[in-house]
Amino acid sequence: MKILMTQNRKGFLLAILAIVFHSMLMLFQATLLGLVFDHLDNVTQPWLLALIGAYIALTLGCSLYIDFAKESLKRDIRRFLLEKGVHAYMHMDELAFEKQDMSACVNTMTTEVDLVIEQYVTPLLNTFGLAASIVLSSVYFLFLDWRMLAFLYAGSALTFAINRLCQPRLAKNQKQILRAKSDWIATLQGFYRNFSTIKDYGLEERESEALARSSDGSVQAHFRGGLELANLDSVDLDIGMAMFFGLLILCGTLFSGTISPGLAITAIQLSNSIVDPIINFTTIWNRLNASRPVLERFLAMETTASAPEPLAIDGPVETIEIDTPVVKVGDKALLHDIHLRFEKGKKYMIVGPSGCGKTTLLRTLKGAIPSSDVRLNGKAGLSMKAQLCVVGQHMALFPWTLAQNIALNEPAAPSTIDALLAQVHLSHLDPGRLMRLDNDTLSGGELQRVQLARVLAQHRPWLFLDEAFSALDHETTCRLEAMYVADPDRSVISICHKPVMKNLKYYDKIITMESGTVQSVLDPAAWKQKNGALASSAA
Repeated sequence: MKILMTQNRKGFLLAILAIVFHSMLMLFQATLLGLVFDHLDNVTQPWLLALIGAYIALTLGCSLYIDFAKESLKRDIRRFLLEKGVHAYMHMDELAFEKQDMSACVNTMTTEVDLVIEQYVTPLLNTFGLAASIVLSSVYFLFLDWRMLAFLYAGSALTFAINRLCQPRLAKNQKQILRAKSDWIATLQGFYRNFSTIKDYGLEERESEALARSSDGSVQAHFRGGLELANLDSVDLDIGMAMFFGLLILCGTLFSGTISPGLAITAIQLSNSIVDPIINFTTIWNRLNASRPVLERFLAMETTASAPEPLAIDGPVETIEIDTPVVKVGDKALLHDIHLRFEKGKKYMIVGPSGCGKTTLLRTLKGAIPSSDVRLNGKAGLSMKAQLCVVGQHMALFPWTLAQNIALNEPAAPSTIDALLAQVHLSHLDPGRLMRLDNDTLSGGELQRVQLARVLAQHRPWLFLDEAFSALDHETTCRLEAMYVADPDRSVISICHKPVMKNLKYYDKIITMESGTVQSVLDPAAWKQKNGALASSAA
């Protein structure tokens, strides 16, 4: 709550001032009601009608402004939470982000923001109004008779004590709801991704049971949480009714025959300004505490963000060296005994069976897996991102036009985009078509060639290719791979599961990996001689 109020100080202040003024109007309403009751025989007096008209006008204006202030504050808080969430995710490194569950990310950036606004911010604002009503009405009763105020506060203390005992369980219920909801979203995502396999292998019944179990867990969690809140609300309401009737009896006992009917009506009306707020306050406070875990988890996201990225290297990258006994992620060793040097302008191919560590090596070189044993121009702890293009196995496309997906942040004329598409054999695609709409209709080969066109548009000297031609036919691979590795100004490190022998002549070294380490570093002729059977099958 402190963070929300600090970041939105002005909005909270304006909303609270409007709420306090509205509570003062409620005190005026009770007094006005008593006056009207005492002057029923001459209720059309101009001064009384003027008071009634002024009250109605002030109430309408105040209510309209409160609505504006509340909605403006909720808008600002929603923007603040979304910006904070995006900021936290954007500042994670790749390893930290990969640990995030996709369903949790989606849930956090959509429904949880709404939940915080509706079940935390709105009740929080309402508590200020209730507190103002209680304070103003308490001042009135303090002057009327302290014993009535003591009675109201005794009932309030009982209500708060009962609700206080239930707070830990309410928070626990909310956490269970969040877990169940996250599981349900994850199950739905798995169902969507695996639908084709489900149909192919007749897994409908099994998957239906899994969906039913997950949905039932979410439904039951909501039921238990909602039932406990409802039961607590009923207890609070009963205590409030007992306080109301008790106050009537106390008022009749203390002031029987000594006060006017109008004053009695005012006192009874103002008792509602204490009893009703107390009932509503405890109800709202229960929901505040139930939704608090969501807000705390949301605001804690930024603490999981990674350390600042390393400084960009000053000047062109002439050499990349890795000299390490082991590369670990957590406690898991992924590579061992890696001693390699890559030089500007040269071409390197990394080959080896699936799972041998080729992609891990490439990710370590580019800095996605941090290692102090990677040196650029002999210095560790530097970044080469500004000089590097990467075509990975994950084909990242954005919901932009095809032209924008190729150019990214670099300005490019339509004629330039047309030329790039022609170079990667994609002239049949419309540069202005949104990839949001076209993504599902592109083949795997077309998707890869969009990535390759992006490389040409960026004009960066270093290029990392991770199975960049795997979805292309042999002939297209021969032509496109040659276009990239034959360029003397481009430094290339390429992972290839099945090399095209015709293009090996463009490479300076072939690095063979197995079981997380380097087995050999050979020139193309020596590698062909050593791997004759593979060369024959891949030619």
